[in-house]
Amino acid sequence: MAKRSKQYSFHLNLNNPDHLKIYRTLEDLNTDIHKSVSNFVIKAVIQYINDASRASLTKSGKNEKENLEGYVTRQELSEAKLQIKADVMKEVAQLFGNAAMNTQQVVTPALMQQMMQMIPENAEQKKNSDKPEEEAEPTDAALEEMSVLFAQGNFGEE
Repeated sequence: MAKRSKQYSFHLNLNNPDHLKIYRTLEDLNTDIHKSVSNFVIKAVIQYINDASRASLTKSGKNEKENLEGYVTRQELSEAKLQIKADVMKEVAQLFGNAAMNTQQVVTPALMQQMMQMIPENAEQKKNSDKPEEEAEPTDAALEEMSVLFAQGNFGEE
């Protein structure tokens, strides 16, 4: 069975105080306690790895940390904005519908016409997003029909 090992080498700049400290420690290493310089360096590196966070040591740790923190892309933000706008428009239309049922003259045809113009703009923006059409949320047909009836003044006459 072949031994599996990997060799690393590093250079110490003796003009650098930290490097000089490492050099002096390795040269004067107590081999009664530590089997070899290599064994000492391995234990020191393991100790450092155990004490430090994975995110600060490795590329994969950094990527995991970024994913956990949940950065939001511009596209995700834009999609959320469009979804919120669509939800608000739907709720406003429902509120207008409820108000019209209670008092028939609160919602004027001109106001409903403005609502009708805003809904297609929102639907147009959604269609232009990068989502495939199958994933795009279908338009609420009942809401559109109610809006048309409001705009024509025929709501409740079905």
